[in-house]
Amino acid sequence: MLREGKLEWLLGVRYYFDEKTGAVSCNQESNIDKILSNWGMTNCNAAELPISPSADLDSLPIPDQPDAKVVATYSSLIGELLYIAINTVPQICYVMGALTRYMTRATVSHLNYAKHTLRYLKGVKSKKITWCVANCRLPHVKHQIWACADSSFADAKPSRKSTMAYGLFVNNAVFSWKSCLSSIVATSTCEAELMAYCSCACEVIYARKLAAEIGFCQMSPTPIYEDNEGAMVLVKNMHLRNRSKHIALRFTFAKALYDNGQINPVAVSSEKQHADIGTKAVGAQILNRHVPVWLGETLP
Repeated sequence: MLREGKLEWLLGVRYYFDEKTGAVSCNQESNIDKILSNWGMTNCNAAELPISPSADLDSLPIPDQPDAKVVATYSSLIGELLYIAINTVPQICYVMGALTRYMTRATVSHLNYAKHTLRYLKGVKSKKITWCVANCRLPHVKHQIWACADSSFADAKPSRKSTMAYGLFVNNAVFSWKSCLSSIVATSTCEAELMAYCSCACEVIYARKLAAEIGFCQMSPTPIYEDNEGAMVLVKNMHLRNRSKHIALRFTFAKALYDNGQINPVAVSSEKQHADIGTKAVGAQILNRHVPVWLGETLP
């Protein structure tokens, strides 16, 4: 095996190393510039938000026979934006999850929303995700994973499914994130939150095993921050009651993980629920509160 020095580029992602602090950062500024150029938007004005909180994609009219050319154009742009979102820009995971639902029936209006997201990327293209051990502060410990999970409730129309989101963090920044619709319809906010929590717990178990393989054993339970008291109670003490029996039968494994000392539900206020930006379109104030934490710019 050849040693060619520190990693600088990997599949379009640029990596940076700080010799003084040991911080590792990455972004896709060159990829975003390339996409802007390909779509003739190099000189466009940057947008403040990836999508407006007032946007309602479900209300856009869908023709019986969508224009094949528009659909192809839309699919191409969404594919490029998804690569950006998956690798280095977690704050657009919600809007990308929403836009991908229209891949086969997109209209010009949907395409304009996608271009608006691209305009947002222009404004944040130089921002990096930065992992730095030196910035870790209690209660978080270096090399130790922590997570947050959140969910909307019945926001998708007409299916009335909920949007779930979670983020996994280590060394002061996010390294794994997801925003998606639930596979089933929740009958309460508690059930919706519990589904998001369990989805996050599955990713946590995988991350704990991966961390152990590379030499960073997780000696203590991984804290998962949750802002729904009912969901936390069910994870810690899942009693079979008339109102929760159907939930308990589906998600008993979450309590098993808690009993085994692998996860630990931690209460957090809604204002400090960093996964909130993955469950809905938010305003600039909320976005600017949470994004610096995801990127490692601000201590959580």
